[in-house]
Formats: sequence, C-alpha cells, structure tokens
Amino acid sequence: MPRWHNLGFRRRSAASKREIAGAHPTSGEQAQPTWGCLFSNPQIHHYPWSAPPTVPNHRLFTFLKKQAFQATKRGLAAPLKQVIDRLATKSQNTRWQCTALNVTPAQLWDHGHAVTEYQLWTRYRHATGQLNFWYQNRPPDGSCTYLECVGQKETQEHLFWGCPRAQAIWARLISHWESTPHHPTHLLDWLEHCANCSVPRISPQVTAKLLARYPEDIDLFATAWRTIWEVAVTVIITMLWQLRVDRIFNNALIPIQASETLIWNRIQLQLRALIKRLHCRAATAVRGAQLSACYDIFISEPIGQSGVHRRAASRRQFPDPPALLVWLTTYQRSCTNQ
Repeated sequence: MPRWHNLGFRRRSAASKREIAGAHPTSGEQAQPTWGCLFSNPQIHHYPWSAPPTVPNHRLFTFLKKQAFQATKRGLAAPLKQVIDRLATKSQNTRWQCTALNVTPAQLWDHGHAVTEYQLWTRYRHATGQLNFWYQNRPPDGSCTYLECVGQKETQEHLFWGCPRAQAIWARLISHWESTPHHPTHLLDWLEHCANCSVPRISPQVTAKLLARYPEDIDLFATAWRTIWEVAVTVIITMLWQLRVDRIFNNALIPIQASETLIWNRIQLQLRALIKRLHCRAATAVRGAQLSACYDIFISEPIGQSGVHRRAASRRQFPDPPALLVWLTTYQRSCTNQ
C-alpha cells in the first residue's frame, strides 16, 4: 500500500471558484467556505511529495506542484551538460557554427509568423548543429555528393556556405539587398549575417531609394526592409537542406544555376505570401503595404559597379563561448541548484 506523506486541506469560497472559472462574483454574494482534500503519493513520478511544516495549508498545493518541475529540471542537468560540451567543441572547429550559435533563444524563435514551422525547425537544428548528415551507404570520408564538391567533407559549413550552390544564392541575395552586384568569391564579410540571420545594415543605395519615396516614414520602411533579410536567409538555409536531401534520397541532381533560380523563386513566393497575409487583416494592412513597397525595390535588378570591396558591417569579435552557449550554461547551472 502506498504511504501518503501529505494530506492538505484548502478552504475556498464560492466567489473564488467563480473567479477561477472566469466569472465575476455577483454583488452581495456571501462567501461560502468549502473544503477540499489534496492527496500526494511519493510513488508517483518517482519523486517525493513532501513539504516542510512551515508551508501553510493554503499554499500546499502550489508548493507540491512545483516539485514535479524541479525534479524534472534536476534530471536535465547531466544530459544538458553533454549537449553544451558538444556544441562548444563544434563552435571551436568552424567559424560558421560559432556564428550560428551566437544568438539567444529569443532571437532564434522570434520569427513574427513570417516563416513556416518546418523552416523554424530547420533553423533551430542548424543553429544547434543537430542536422543529421548520416545516411545509408554514405562515403567513409563523408564527402559531399555534389560533383562540384568532390573530395570536400560534407559539413554544415560546407553545405550552407562553402558549396558553390550556397555561394551562388548568397551572392544573389546580397546583390539585391545592397542593390549592387556582388561576386560569390567576395562574401566572407557576410558570413555572420548569413549564419545567424542577423540583419546587416541597410546600404546607402537602398536608403536613398527609401528616402526618395517615403521620407516621412523611413523608420517604418526600414523595419519592413529588415524583415526581407530574415525571411530570405531562413528560406535559403531550408532550401539548401532540402536540395541536399533530394539529391541523396531521390537522386535529384539540379545544376547550380537551376538551384539558384529555384531558391530565389521560393524567396519571392514566401515574401508575396507574407504580404498577402498582412493585407488581409486591417490591423496589419499598413505593414503589408510597407513590406510590398520594399519588396518591389528588393526584386529589382541591382545596378552599378560591383560592391566587392564594401563590408557588410564592421568585423566584430564574437564572444567565446557564443551567446546561445552562455544561455544554455546558465540554465544548466540553475538545474544543479534545484
């Protein structure tokens, strides 16, 4: 027979019951005390249901409910430490992974409903280095399956940055973002913004266009312009992963130019869908109009001389460890203090 360590009683009035249910007490209602019984079993979920004598009866239920969360959190300490150690090792090996980890959980999950659930999942797995590259009959050396990448190991940094397909689409995105042509061989300064979706500064060419058309609302249109980068980077990372999966499991070989066009069309499709959704609601119709105006500038062909010598932003020294590792380490330490 299980032993009951605690038997708690709570007195609750009829008015308080109504408040919990979402209703307001009627005027002149007399509080009718009712008593409730709370049982706690130490064999449930394998943690003790116990409370010190200093806990009053009316707080016993809340105190016991917290024990389940605290016991689960303590159990996360050891597995989470292994995850942190693995991520720390990956971040020390490649700059791409270190940069991808340089985000906080709020930045990683805050998407403003502009991307799909699968894209958000891919972005999370990419940032934490959890995309599964293993498949049956994979080459022993783990080399990339694309013909242009013979002898190069297939890693996240190679697939999303070093591969010619990735370089081609990144160059096209940056060219339209800057309104200035960029060559794929001069993109190193943009790695930070491509790896963790951090928005680069708006180029003088784009700023001049926005000022010429919307001088009074430049800040609002600049916010809409930044949304384009976040959506485009998420689509690129997701599509590069999907093309890799199709290549391996469906034997679908798409040339570099065709893959670039496919990803670019998908970016435009998602931006148009986002604009249409914003237009459908009165509360977001103005945002939709602003994003639509920025979209027209974004898809226009870049003109002028190549901007290969202009840096996307000042080169920053990334914290060691990255921001996501700092957050995970802090949380892991709090688990051990439960």
